[in-house]
Amino acid sequence: MPAEPVRVTDPAPQRLVVLLLECLLVGFILNLTLQPLVEPDLGWHLRAGLDLIAQGWRLPETDPYSHTMPDWHWIEHAWLTDGLLAVIYRVMDPVGGLGLILFFGGVTSLAWWVAAWQARVPRTYRLAAIVASLWVALPFLGARTQLVSLLGVAMLLWGWRHIQDGQRAWIWGLPPLFLIWANLHGGFTAGLFLSGVLLCLSVLIKICTEWSVVTVPFDEPVLSWDDLRRCAIALGIAVALTLLNPYGWRLYQEIYESLTDRFMIETLREWQPVSFQGWAGKAYGMYLAGLACLMVGWYRRVEPVRWALLVLIVGSSLRHWRNVTLFLIVSLPLVAELLALAVDS
Repeated sequence: MPAEPVRVTDPAPQRLVVLLLECLLVGFILNLTLQPLVEPDLGWHLRAGLDLIAQGWRLPETDPYSHTMPDWHWIEHAWLTDGLLAVIYRVMDPVGGLGLILFFGGVTSLAWWVAAWQARVPRTYRLAAIVASLWVALPFLGARTQLVSLLGVAMLLWGWRHIQDGQRAWIWGLPPLFLIWANLHGGFTAGLFLSGVLLCLSVLIKICTEWSVVTVPFDEPVLSWDDLRRCAIALGIAVALTLLNPYGWRLYQEIYESLTDRFMIETLREWQPVSFQGWAGKAYGMYLAGLACLMVGWYRRVEPVRWALLVLIVGSSLRHWRNVTLFLIVSLPLVAELLALAVDS
């Protein structure tokens, strides 16, 4: 009998379908990140930035906007972001508002993009994870300067992933990152905290492996003592460089007083514990439930540093609304990896 001809499947239609799906996902991302300028604090930040430019980038010594406490020392932890917003608004006049929408949309997209690209899976799964995460984060998006710090966190975790892979040059990216971050937004202190947590966890894992406390092989790299020492030095330099801001050590004092202000914590919604009653809470609850189901079904890796970081951040997110987006950024690579495993299984 004559042999049947070998049928060769043309991969072009499959690639076209994947490309169309990715274009659709990118469209969803743009729709979620390009939000109208309805954030109440935006006008205050823009006014401060415009006055900063008018004064030749000289910051006021006392609060210029207070009628009851005009002698109060002026410390604006997002002063450079305010200035950038004012520059964009002035340069793009008379469509300055559109420029601000593009700025915050770009910062948001870049933060989620950088976070998702830590996952070593095909691009489609990363984009799908970004869409799901942004949908949950939608109530917290818009013209919010906190998004600058989310980008900082994403870049920090991106760099840490490269450090784990043995790319030592990324260690020395920490000092310039925090120098810029400390002048853009006060959330740099969260980045310092995360850096310290990652370093301490890595030291603990190194001790456990050398003393054979844990015999199970890890699925994440264990840093050498030389790399850990370099990370500690780089983090120390980064802390010192954060003092190179217009306020010096007083910036830390202002952030500490804000974080411990009982009136603010008890009054502002973003400092309240997460409630699963409203739409935002239900969406976050579905995200957590979906992540738990994916982990039960397909997560089999032994990654103690990642475990500890996820537990720490999810706990803080349930304690304060403002940390929900932080957990979404931290967990995004894992979501993309689990989506790939679920679809391919």
